[in-house]
Amino acid sequence: MKLLMNVFFAAIVLFTSNNMFAQDKTHQKAERSPETMSQRHAEKMKSDLNLNDEQTKKVYEVNLKYNKERQANREKRSQEHAKKMAEAKNKNEQKNAEMKNILTADQYSKMIQNQEANKAKMKQKRQECKDRKGQKMRKDKAPVKE
Repeated sequence: MKLLMNVFFAAIVLFTSNNMFAQDKTHQKAERSPETMSQRHAEKMKSDLNLNDEQTKKVYEVNLKYNKERQANREKRSQEHAKKMAEAKNKNEQKNAEMKNILTADQYSKMIQNQEANKAKMKQKRQECKDRKGQKMRKDKAPVKE
């Protein structure tokens, strides 16, 4: 009975400690607007290069100009990517509609199942790639073994 109580107590401690040490991921990344990034960069250059206030202001303005361009390009690429993905999805649906006219019902359902399996496989590979990128990296870009 005492052993059972100790195991129960240990389980409660483990479950509650997990929640206590969980990090709040919403506050981990700072705001990444062009203005804040430019300000941060200008302040860093001011301290590293001993810039005066006038130079710091000019550095901020130059950084802001290029950061705004970079953000616009990023948004444009994002929109283009979304458009390409929608086109690819539409083409795939058209292809499947044509295949449905050619294949039997069993063949068509098996083809759809294969497509779903391939999607799941690719999703898993993408997740593995993200996980690998999240690992700590050494200077030579090899993963650090812990």
